[in-house]
Amino acid sequence: MGRLLAFLVAASVLPGADYQAPAGVRPAQRRPGAASVLPGGRLISPVGRQFTTGPGTFGMAVSPSGKTVITADGGPRLFSLTLLSQAAPNKWQTDSIVPYKIEKGEYDDSDWLSVFMGVAFEDERSVFVSEGNTGVIRLIDARNGKKKQLFHLNQGEWRDSFSGDLAYDHKRELLYVVDQANFRLAIFDTKRKKLMSSVRVGRLPFAVALSPDGKRVYVTNTGMFDYRPISGADTRETAATGLPFPAFAFPSTEAAQGIEAKNRAGETVRVPGLGDPNAQEANSVAFVNVEEPAKPKLEGYARTGALFGSLSLGGSAPSGVLATPDRVYVSNAHNDSITVLHAQNRQPIAEIALRIPGLENLRGIMPVGMAFHEGTGWLLVAEAGMNAIGIIDT
Repeated sequence: MGRLLAFLVAASVLPGADYQAPAGVRPAQRRPGAASVLPGGRLISPVGRQFTTGPGTFGMAVSPSGKTVITADGGPRLFSLTLLSQAAPNKWQTDSIVPYKIEKGEYDDSDWLSVFMGVAFEDERSVFVSEGNTGVIRLIDARNGKKKQLFHLNQGEWRDSFSGDLAYDHKRELLYVVDQANFRLAIFDTKRKKLMSSVRVGRLPFAVALSPDGKRVYVTNTGMFDYRPISGADTRETAATGLPFPAFAFPSTEAAQGIEAKNRAGETVRVPGLGDPNAQEANSVAFVNVEEPAKPKLEGYARTGALFGSLSLGGSAPSGVLATPDRVYVSNAHNDSITVLHAQNRQPIAEIALRIPGLENLRGIMPVGMAFHEGTGWLLVAEAGMNAIGIIDT
């Protein structure tokens, strides 16, 4: 008892032993122009003007003139698009587009209940929007949300597609689409309204960027695992053909190579392995040559951040990519770092660590989106884990 009491007394006087949220017990509160309280108890005083979007904003695009901004707001329970437009100098207005209220009753609009991260302007008044689970990219009128054209990923051999991030080549009128479910990059000729080609990239492709000259596309692969269906599995009969319990633990030999297991009906089935978490298709960037968009070529991969292991249990999770004429910048969300790659040969040039003084051994900054300011050479990084913008002098 005496030793326990001594320990408690010692712990009570250790510097920093008593932690509490900066906001104390105050509830979350948004106060434009003043310090707001975030749900986690942090206080934040944003710089600049603030405009309200829908919940769960995950994607954003700026029109060619810079006078219109659109965001994809992914819920929860309410999917929408927020349009911020410049009505006059120093005067901006916001409007909301709610998918299921647009053209209600049309057969192809009944499923337009969601939006995902992919947003790209075709011109000042037309915007491409990814629907996610439907595998559709919708071209809408930015003024009212009305449909102008639909682009379907589910064509030919492709099924169960999930439309994600987008990149648009205005000069050649080509739309590049990440299909997260099928681990591919799809290319549409928007003038002819045709799916031109597809190329497999890596595990769980996430973000996409087009090189300034339009000859190459960079796709981040944020996943570690190569998921494949269980033999005999039927989504219409999951109670009988599914597994009653996970077939293996991770990491393990079984997880890498696969195993035989019993399904719910007692039949022996083959459960495919997840593959090597440090394969080149995982936690990497795919370099795709699109000089001939009808015949895209996967040139290779560049690994970014730390390999899966004791220093990176969840992998590096490359989540953002930005291309300049000679450099490719990749944000590694799990590693709190930026990898700089040579735009031509995929070789690493630098690894930029994002750290908080005094907390260097901790992670949680979570860099994701990026922008580059040519005049200063500054790389601006959205740090999702701490509600801040990081400024890197490249």
